[in-house]
Amino acid sequence: MEEVAKLKNRPGGDILKVGTGGTFSRTLLKHGMVDEYLFWLFPVIAGSGAAPFTRP
Repeated sequence: MEEVAKLKNRPGGDILKVGTGGTFSRTLLKHGMVDEYLFWLFPVIAGSGAAPFTRP
């Protein structure tokens, strides 16, 4: 966590962690390293019938 803290304190921008690595994410949260959560949703429609997002 010391290296992450050093990076976090450097000027120049945010650190973006992408993915679902649960252990690493929990460790960052535990040490107060998370400033913001961004949730990206990718909707999936499964099944049969007319596709709602196609051009006629």
